[in-house]
Amino acid sequence: MFPSLLLGLLVVATLGAGLENTIVAVALSLVPQFARLARGATLAVREMAYVEWCNSSGATQTRTLTRHILPNIIGPITVMGTLWVSTAIRTEASLSFLGLGIQPPTPSWGTMIKAGVDQIGLTPWLAISPGLAIMVSVLAFNMVGDGLRDVLDPKSRGR
Repeated sequence: MFPSLLLGLLVVATLGAGLENTIVAVALSLVPQFARLARGATLAVREMAYVEWCNSSGATQTRTLTRHILPNIIGPITVMGTLWVSTAIRTEASLSFLGLGIQPPTPSWGTMIKAGVDQIGLTPWLAISPGLAIMVSVLAFNMVGDGLRDVLDPKSRGR
């Protein structure tokens, strides 16, 4: 799998810096991971006996998809979505730190860290504070994803 930061760098270098281009870069860097997870989960659920029975009993593909496949793949996608938010935060902050992401005066944790690094000798909290904010946000989204996995995973309910 191609690293999301490198793909984001490639997209932003092609399109140019700015808020909209950073959003496109982060989205395009995460779409392949989403598609891979959704396809894998769909293929696993499609082979289940109840889906095969539904198809053999004459149900339409739309009904099979909405009543059987989507409800069974929404859990893993939701859990990974919360974890991908962390990746999106880190990618955006990295792009902005490098000067390729969101440009001032629009606030971004990456540009705040970059501005703080220039003044690190006199005021270290200018770089440390946005770094801690990124760390806390990423940790919070990872913990939410972990909690959602525990709630939505039927295999972990018995423990």
